[in-house]
Amino acid sequence: MIIFLMGGMIYLSKYEVPKKRKRSYMVSGTLFIAIAGGMIFIQKGSSPYIYIELKDKKIFINDKDPKQTRIWFKQVSDKAGLTQ
Repeated sequence: MIIFLMGGMIYLSKYEVPKKRKRSYMVSGTLFIAIAGGMIFIQKGSSPYIYIELKDKKIFINDKDPKQTRIWFKQVSDKAGLTQ
């Protein structure tokens, strides 16, 4: 049912004023992801990406600056005691 409602929100977004349309798509997409149980914080067209899997959540994250993403990865790896 939720997927059906989210699809309706996205469909109706195409009738928004062009200036508001992008924000409407972003809000709908974010809500869908939050409801689906995953979290995505991705800068489009910028890699690398960090994937973190917890007991009840999956998180994707990166930064526009690849160096910053690598710094975050090292920090998380060090805290978790992981090796590459």
